[in-house]
Amino acid sequence: MKCLVQSGVAALILLPWVMQLGSAEQRVVKESKRIGEEGKVFVFRESLYLRPLFYKGAMPLVYEAGRRPSGLYAGMVDIVYWHRFDGWRNEFSYDELLILNTIEARDSNDKLLAQAERVEIQKDKKRIVYREKHCGSDGDVDFECLSAYGVDAGFKLEEKDTHCRKKHEYFFILPV
Repeated sequence: MKCLVQSGVAALILLPWVMQLGSAEQRVVKESKRIGEEGKVFVFRESLYLRPLFYKGAMPLVYEAGRRPSGLYAGMVDIVYWHRFDGWRNEFSYDELLILNTIEARDSNDKLLAQAERVEIQKDKKRIVYREKHCGSDGDVDFECLSAYGVDAGFKLEEKDTHCRKKHEYFFILPV
């Protein structure tokens, strides 16, 4: 169960089932603070305290997210347009039902680094599967796999049918 607590421009996401030292105390797993705007998109600095399975960097994971209210449900649903990490930016596109359809990782010069396209929604397992392709310096595909993401937290859960060796992980977390 997720609970969004919002105050001003900062928001905390609490997961009650995450326990600290066996107590029933709630632990903050994500903080989000609005830090600016780029065009019509609000920019938030997000700090994630729960490590995604495929993320190997420093914790907390800090990144920027570009989002704005969709207009649905009295503005309660945000559409996330991108996540900006150190060295690249993941750009998101959605289908007509606002389900994430494709992701592109691009460097600061807008060069395509990797791409993922939705291939299956597994309602019974509460996950979405994407075909992920990474580009080499020559622009050719140098890594490919099927990646499954949980719909609750957006974390990558597994990779299968891998081809070649992955040099960098771009898609360890998706917007939910």
